[in-house]
Amino acid sequence: MSRISQLRDLLPKSIHKAGISRQFIAARVCQIFRESLKKINKKALSNCEPLYYRNRVLYVKCKSAAWANELQMQSHLLIEEINCRLKKNILERIQFKI
Repeated sequence: MSRISQLRDLLPKSIHKAGISRQFIAARVCQIFRESLKKINKKALSNCEPLYYRNRVLYVKCKSAAWANELQMQSHLLIEEINCRLKKNILERIQFKI
């Protein structure tokens, strides 16, 4: 077993043991949202930002109603991408705020 695979196995256990697994998941959801948004719509990245993740919902602030509407129409793609990357069905919906 290589050192990298050992670290990969150890990290989730350490995060859980430290009691920060919820915060870690929330940070990962926000990070993957940014990466996924960059793939889907590069312009949206500068007009929207993830605020927080709670109770299987990601809250995102948008600069305008037009951007919120545009991303709402693409939210199923973003949710699918995030859940796929996390290999868990963690995100159910994205709530866009202006």
